[in-house]
Amino acid sequence: MGQLAKSARKRISLLEFTRTFDSEEKAMRFFESVRWRKGRCCPHCGSTETKEATHKTMPYWCPSCRKYFSVRTKTLMEESRLPYLTWLTAIYLIRTSLKGISSTKLGNDLGISQQSAWFLGHRIREGWKANAPEMLMEIGGS
Repeated sequence: MGQLAKSARKRISLLEFTRTFDSEEKAMRFFESVRWRKGRCCPHCGSTETKEATHKTMPYWCPSCRKYFSVRTKTLMEESRLPYLTWLTAIYLIRTSLKGISSTKLGNDLGISQQSAWFLGHRIREGWKANAPEMLMEIGGS
């Protein structure tokens, strides 16, 4: 599995990554495109009849269950105050590091504390572990 994962991995350069994701808005839109590939739906009730809202941290509203939500709701990013761009950059750094990355290095690279970097790395790895079958299918090209 390790060799397959390394050879099938599509990498973009750090420069290309920073050019592509040069704002918090672009990072948020990326997470939305990954989470809601078939269109936005409410994470509370599953309704697809959602509306944009004016709430600062919860930009969407569901008329069905009358709850606000964001792309973070009911994900590993929930209750995190770290920006989307920090999450996305951490995922990039962890994913492109062949031998892993320490929380100290991750924290230094992201400009956050070692404790926050440990939390971030732990959540990202737990998310990958929980979604391992789907990830293996994508890596294998099937």
